[in-house]
Amino acid sequence: MSDMAETEPIDPATLAVKRTIGAHGRSRWGRVLRIVVPALLVVAAVFGVRAYRARAAAQGPTFLSEPAHKADVQVTVTATGTLEAVTTVDVGAEVTGRILELKAKENDKVKKGQILAVIDPEQLQAAHSQAVAQVASADATMLQAKATLIEAGLALERSKKLHAQGLLGQSDLDSANANKMRADATLASAVAGGSLARASLKSAKSRLDKATIYSPIDGVVLARLVELGQTVTAGFTTPVLFRLAEDLTRMRVKAAIDEADVGRVQPGATAFFTVEAYPERKFPSSVQASATTRRPPPTW
Repeated sequence: MSDMAETEPIDPATLAVKRTIGAHGRSRWGRVLRIVVPALLVVAAVFGVRAYRARAAAQGPTFLSEPAHKADVQVTVTATGTLEAVTTVDVGAEVTGRILELKAKENDKVKKGQILAVIDPEQLQAAHSQAVAQVASADATMLQAKATLIEAGLALERSKKLHAQGLLGQSDLDSANANKMRADATLASAVAGGSLARASLKSAKSRLDKATIYSPIDGVVLARLVELGQTVTAGFTTPVLFRLAEDLTRMRVKAAIDEADVGRVQPGATAFFTVEAYPERKFPSSVQASATTRRPPPTW
């Protein structure tokens, strides 16, 4: 006989029921723990915060002491403006006509005296030729008046001699004297006509020269406002053909400062500006003028 106790065989169905009951029991306890543990943590956190606040209130506020010292307070004023050249020249046309040639375009570097454009000089050339002819006619008239004056002078001298000899009456002497005076007046008129003709010639030549547009400065063409073949009319206002900048290494910003900040902007203040082309770069500058310096406040 063996010392081991004999075990009673277990029915498989009974074993399955016991396993099911045990599994359900463990699952129920797991759900309970998942609900109870977070709730306990929340309660502990609430009580911990309340205890910390109560302890801080009992201790009172804390202060940090530092020695007093002087320092600059930086005030920044922000504004939006327009970047432009310090010296800008608008080149216009003083005569009317059709653009015959264009010798410059945007971003071209030009020198003083360089030809920028040519306006059709046909009508201006005709006016100049007419003025030259008028000067020639005035010169001929003046020569004729001088000859008449010389003739009248000689006649007056003869009349005076004959009158002194008693061979010429007083009326004839008076007539010779009047002829001499008329000859003087005719010559004076001819001289004035010659001066007028020369002034007209000078004006016609000036207008003819202005048909060629020259650059007045050394600079860069910022804008060309006309096209080849376009007709420009010089009337009460001068039509602008080109806009030139003298020096692009020196620029200025015209900014509109808010009314609340304009009193803080003074000449000499340090400033910087940025442009859209280089948003991460700051260009140093300084304030040259402000509205407060140009328009002093009124006195009441």
